[in-house]
Amino acid sequence: MDPFTLSTGVAGFLSLALEISKILGAYISDVKSARKDSQGMIKEVDNLCHVLDQLVQFLRNDAKRNFEPTSALRLVINSCQEQIEDLYKRLGKIGRVQNKAVEIIERMKWPFRKDEYQGIVAKLHRFTQTFQFSLQISNCEILSKSASNVLSVLEDNQNKLRESISVMNQLHIATDEIINLQNKQMTVISLVMEAVLASSETQDKILYGVENLNDKLDGSQKLQELLRWISPLEPQMRHYDICAKRLKDTGTWFLELEDFRKWRDGNKAEQSLFGCYAIPGAGKTVMSSLIIDYLSCGPDKSICIAYVYCEYRDKENQTALNLVGAFLKQAIDSKRAYSQTVLLNLY
Repeated sequence: MDPFTLSTGVAGFLSLALEISKILGAYISDVKSARKDSQGMIKEVDNLCHVLDQLVQFLRNDAKRNFEPTSALRLVINSCQEQIEDLYKRLGKIGRVQNKAVEIIERMKWPFRKDEYQGIVAKLHRFTQTFQFSLQISNCEILSKSASNVLSVLEDNQNKLRESISVMNQLHIATDEIINLQNKQMTVISLVMEAVLASSETQDKILYGVENLNDKLDGSQKLQELLRWISPLEPQMRHYDICAKRLKDTGTWFLELEDFRKWRDGNKAEQSLFGCYAIPGAGKTVMSSLIIDYLSCGPDKSICIAYVYCEYRDKENQTALNLVGAFLKQAIDSKRAYSQTVLLNLY
């Protein structure tokens, strides 16, 4: 997988992490007796969001190597994504309840035991440190290797650091900086090993799926080429950029409007369109990004949420054909529900 494609995946669950931060912020704001645990967790989530944003930019602009499914960085990214998705699922109980009476009760509950909370916060902290470690080109190149190679390289570095510390102690030279570096590398080693052990079954499934995909589409490059052929537009990237600029709680009032709820819950055959209009600069784009995130987090995962952002400065690419193609790409990506034979024949 090339760095840009990997960055797109990171950007995807970064949006989910930002939603977690909003849920925790609302919980702390609304519940006067909110536990200190929630404040500690939002701090770690915010720190992780910050470094994930840096990682996205680094992968797009500076990283050069491709990342195989067995590379250490992809293993850790997959593990982090699973953690974020699980965290969002559990915090969703206090984040979005339609019945007011139930909402008050649910918001008073904190869904984590003390030991669970401590484990989650510690793991989020290790993710942050590991991704921070990867933001240097030399370290990123190390993490692009397989997990076993990374562990071997880092353990060699650890041995060299121990030797340096021993010599410097004999010479009575301060070793604080080297010890700090040693501790950071130990964090990376620990998390890589944990990711390998915790996701071995998942990785087997990924590898099996990749092998099948390679057999049917002559490798992942063929798939990417196919998707680019369908449409050059990348609505997900535009969506991420808009979400990153959206301030906390912006537009949440819109989600409570009766007209919007009727459209969301009503018979789509009778009420399929919901239109909003306003003058340029009123915030339609930002509001749309909020609605997209809201609908994407719905309980029915069989529903594909597809969207495009129209840009008047890009009329050349935003043809009717490319816009329809952008919808098709998102449908393909949502469930991979497509006939490879038919698409390849069309291509």
